Amino acid sequence: MKFTRVFGLLAAILPVLAVPVHDNSTPYVDVKVLRIPTGNTTVPLDSLVSEFDLRRWTSVSRPNSHVDVEVPKAKFAAFTSAAKAILSQQGVSYPIEMMHEDLAASIRKETESMVFSTESEKVAAGKHK
Repeated sequence: MKFTRVFGLLAAILPVLAVPVHDNSTPYVDVKVLRIPTGNTTVPLDSLVSEFDLRRWTSVSRPNSHVDVEVPKAKFAAFTSAAKAILSQQGVSYPIEMMHEDLAASIRKETESMVFSTESEKVAAGKHK
């Protein structure tokens, strides 16, 4: 009887492990996401982000808040150096924070946990095919 239950459980779980996961992370390999504090004005930082043609995660720049941006590896050193210079000129002492060291790795990790979670919920509910 126990063998039948174990076999049934394995039969339900093994297909979960074989679920193909589409990798959407490729465009984000070696892309970092930074949280940059803003000073009393955001104009210099906004100009820098535009000059480097970076994708923003923060839709509106606000003084004395932060701006989140994606920074590709090739632009990282030059951009962070310029951003630190702007922050220094404005007297902003808060550090630039690294939100994602490698955005592609973060996306893959999140995607894998979402697939596993969804399939596990189906198995638990007896709805897995």
